[in-house]
Amino acid sequence: MPDPWLPISYISQYEDSRPSVNTQVVLNNLIHVNEIDGSVEVDLFFRNWWTDVRWNLTDLWDQMNPNTYYDGIDIFPLLQEEDGLKIWTPNMYFSDGLSTEVLTTTLKLRPEGALYRSQHMKISLAQPTFNLTRYPIDSQTVYIKYGIYGLTKSIMALAVKNPPIKYTKSSDTVMPAFASNPVWRHQPGDFSGAVYEADYSHSNIERIFPLVNLQVHIKREGSGVLSRFAFPVLVLLILAGFTFWDDFESRVQITLTILLSVSALYVVVIGSIPPIGYITLFDTWINAMYLLLAVCVGFHTMLNNLREKMDVSWRKELVVRAVQTAGRLLVIPFSLFYFAGTYYDDQDNTMLTGSAMLIITLTIGCLFFLIILIKESKGNRKFLLDASRLIEEHIEAHGGVENFDAHANWLQMLFLNYIKFGIVGDATLKPYIRYRHGLQEAQQESGLEKSPIHRSIKDDIPRTL
Repeated sequence: MPDPWLPISYISQYEDSRPSVNTQVVLNNLIHVNEIDGSVEVDLFFRNWWTDVRWNLTDLWDQMNPNTYYDGIDIFPLLQEEDGLKIWTPNMYFSDGLSTEVLTTTLKLRPEGALYRSQHMKISLAQPTFNLTRYPIDSQTVYIKYGIYGLTKSIMALAVKNPPIKYTKSSDTVMPAFASNPVWRHQPGDFSGAVYEADYSHSNIERIFPLVNLQVHIKREGSGVLSRFAFPVLVLLILAGFTFWDDFESRVQITLTILLSVSALYVVVIGSIPPIGYITLFDTWINAMYLLLAVCVGFHTMLNNLREKMDVSWRKELVVRAVQTAGRLLVIPFSLFYFAGTYYDDQDNTMLTGSAMLIITLTIGCLFFLIILIKESKGNRKFLLDASRLIEEHIEAHGGVENFDAHANWLQMLFLNYIKFGIVGDATLKPYIRYRHGLQEAQQESGLEKSPIHRSIKDDIPRTL
């Protein structure tokens, strides 16, 4: 037999024959995906088929068991002997391989010189194309690229079986082990494969190598990350919203404590992803929550300062009520809506990322907003009604409009705005309108300017904050 350790196309008598190596990958386990290093470790079976007519041993098969005729003869042990069988096998390599451990190998000879090799291997592949923009609900593509080392397409062709990828499983009803990774989910059949050419030609020498590129699509099980990190942050934000009902003196301290807790959780999360140069979905969520907590701290600080000065300016009391109402109405619903909008995934049906989460979160946020809106509207309406009643009492207590200055141009505008939004009715303004009308008539008759303020109404209006 002429030079059995060389590719058949090297031999002059077979120069018109360009053999082809068919390949297929059988995925066994997705062992580990390392985002920090940008690599993936896979357990697989690598299968190759090719034909070498030099091993078309017709007389041998006439003497073999018919079952062996179809299954083939395992000749790999013969290659391991010191003076063993010499046979050419394709030297396959993985272009992105970091390390390869071959666990077992079988090489079978079949009739008409057909050869089949299967290698069970554990391989680590570099994946520089990982994109973590949508972390922790991201999807990634694992690239498995391989070829025949040192042989150009003029010597050896490379092809892929149909399908190019299979899975190990005990039956058709059992989920493949590769799709059962606790961190990454894979839908069997979600892959693609193609043969392409790498051109390394130079001068007048053509060097074009055939390569195979298999793409396996995987999706992160984001519910685990969300339940351990994002959901606790949401709970802390809800607690920050409830601080608008707490004592004024403790609001700032509680909100700052929550801010530190969110920072501690964030430090834990960023330790599990590489120091990438772009912002992930989780970064956007955390930054928005930082900003919201900073706004809450600013509001609480401003409210404390205004309360200390309310004995100087009664107008600030209304500002305090407006800011506090805004905080009670907006902080908790905004946290819920932003969580739902950020982590909703229309291709996922899990509790924290699917449609159920979106519907439940939006429903709770809307109900909370409406309940607080009704409650705060009632409280503010009562506040204005009390103020209107006290205006009329002060008019009577000071002997008429000529001795009382309600100092109420701004109060009139406030009442009008509350009527505009339906919080109070027109009847609320009647005492004040009567007062203003009487004051204008008195000033016209006497020709006098407004009299000095003898007594401010701010001391008598009840503080219901």
